[in-house]
Amino acid sequence: MKKISLTIIVILLAVIAAGMYKFNYLANKEGYNVDGNKINQLEKDNLDLQNQLDDLNQEDLNQDIENGEIETEECIGEFCDGDGSEGTQGQTTINIPLIFGQGNIGCGVGMAFMPYSVPQTTGVMGATYEKLFSLSYEPLNTYRNTLHGYNQLEYQSVSLVGGVAKVYLTGNMYGPGHCAEPEMRAQISQAALQFPTVNTVEVYLNGSLFDWCELSDADVSESHCDTTPRYWIDN
Repeated sequence: MKKISLTIIVILLAVIAAGMYKFNYLANKEGYNVDGNKINQLEKDNLDLQNQLDDLNQEDLNQDIENGEIETEECIGEFCDGDGSEGTQGQTTINIPLIFGQGNIGCGVGMAFMPYSVPQTTGVMGATYEKLFSLSYEPLNTYRNTLHGYNQLEYQSVSLVGGVAKVYLTGNMYGPGHCAEPEMRAQISQAALQFPTVNTVEVYLNGSLFDWCELSDADVSESHCDTTPRYWIDN
């Protein structure tokens, strides 16, 4: 009787070991299914056909996206949730510096970066300036785009060489008032300085490095604009 019981136990252990071998070592291996059973020719043909159909469907989906027949944007409205570190499929998330709350800029205001989704691009810095210059004065409650008040100032391009971002603008720097100047300057400079590859920002107006002395109303002897230019170079 004991011999029969021992034999049964050995058989059960062998069955369990075989099952574990199938699931742990054969499952999903080439020629075996998810249960570790050998795939017959009919199953193999069906699997190959399904893989081909999946590839064709993905190619059709990619083509529809490229043709604009399928929208990939998941962001709702101008502003997008998130910290700006990731974009959705087919998009790039950029961070726009806007005037917000209180701080040490100009007449006592602060700044906050708001994330936007734009069509996917590798020119993130250029896209940041394009978006900044296109936003309305108050794109969202309590956030302000002072740069909108400079309606005769336009963005042209930006380059980055050796840690120096050169921002090229056209038009003029005349805006809505004394407090607006430092706000506008902070927005344009921080749009580039937010990137870790940028150490310095130089702003050019109509092809020349901009000199803030051109806007100075103070006595030239006090501002020293009569002897020393105040070029727009921030870091």
